[in-house]
Amino acid sequence: MNLVSLSSVTTEILFALEQGERIVCTDVESDYPEEAKDLPKLEKIVSGALFEAGAELVFTCGKQQEQLAEELRAADLQVVHHSPQSINEIYEMIRAFGLLLQIDQEAEGVVLQMQQGLNDVKKKAGLLPERLKIKTDPEYPWIAEVIRIGGGESVEGADAIRLDELCNFSLLKYPSPRLVEGARRIYSMLFEKTH
Repeated sequence: MNLVSLSSVTTEILFALEQGERIVCTDVESDYPEEAKDLPKLEKIVSGALFEAGAELVFTCGKQQEQLAEELRAADLQVVHHSPQSINEIYEMIRAFGLLLQIDQEAEGVVLQMQQGLNDVKKKAGLLPERLKIKTDPEYPWIAEVIRIGGGESVEGADAIRLDELCNFSLLKYPSPRLVEGARRIYSMLFEKTH
């Protein structure tokens, strides 16, 4: 089955599920993992280009792509769209991909790896002497959960540490397996700041 991924999130997840070789093209922003950079890119996302690429299943993600998903469905393309708002919803999205692509075990493996990674960070973070306040962005609701797991307290006020002072924002802004590394970085920086 030929897959098209129009979101860097879905591209990352499809690679995590070892489905990269089935992706026939992606959006221009899909650049992770490294292998995704070599895939053909769609400069303009129109149904004709997707049919031309041989798309059998198109993946979109996030509130900003809801309308695109509807337009592509109206053009008779098979579209899978998710807009996760929490870590549990990210797990459910990965499981849904597994079900759809008939790779349930691989999907469960990716979810389990994420759960174990986040639980390990949470245990370590529980030993921090205090929870520092970290300014968060309401546009990315799952980040508040990752901050709590990493040992911080998510706030919107001005008297807080900026997130970009603690780690690379790209580790947190995508609802994907990279969140585990984001949580590790937050914990490491908070450990340094509290010891």
